[in-house]
Amino acid sequence: AYAHGIEVDSIDRHPVELSMCASCTPQKRGNVALVAPFYERDICKLKYTLRSIASKMAGYFFGVNLMWASLRSINVFPSLPVVLELASQIAPTRLFDASALQRERAADGWVVQQLLKLTIAREINAEFYLIIDSKNTFFRPAHPYEFFTPCNQARLTGQMQVGRMVEPHHTWYLNSARFLNIQEDVAGWDLPLSITPALFRTQTVIELLDYINGARVPEQLGNLTREVPEAP
Repeated sequence: AYAHGIEVDSIDRHPVELSMCASCTPQKRGNVALVAPFYERDICKLKYTLRSIASKMAGYFFGVNLMWASLRSINVFPSLPVVLELASQIAPTRLFDASALQRERAADGWVVQQLLKLTIAREINAEFYLIIDSKNTFFRPAHPYEFFTPCNQARLTGQMQVGRMVEPHHTWYLNSARFLNIQEDVAGWDLPLSITPALFRTQTVIELLDYINGARVPEQLGNLTREVPEAP
């Protein structure tokens, strides 16, 4: 059904009526913002991806949030205005420059991107946000059920038991469990692999950051980056 874009009310094995969903689940699907971290080697791929989303998912996203994660200044890349123009064809666009953070932390760019994917939640004005990498080009329109369950929750893709995951995913989850002080053995939990696209509920991520209590994750993305005002 996914591969052929079949329009069906439910592609789950067992169709679910809303009355069967937990009382805490939303009554309707929430709006979705788009989030894309990138650096200099992603610029060319990101252009293709943004064009594909503007073509295949026109009018779907509530806003676009681009996050520059590189040691190099964003100002030295003349093709950046093209990226911003392509993004603005999808939805109103904001650009966050994390190059100062990258230099300050002297961390691997991938690690900084993971931090940004969480802290961006405080800047999102939509109920959900879809994280993509520059390589996640859309070759057809996405069906809503690829993002949401029949109970209007964010769908987890690529799920498998933590104990069966390949590295480094397995170790990532074990380290995360220790950091979050989870006493239960998570080896039998069915959790998604760390792959994109990934749909996050904005408030859930904010509550996670609050739980961590700012000890290692700053309160606001503004503490980490500067928003580039020239973004359309």
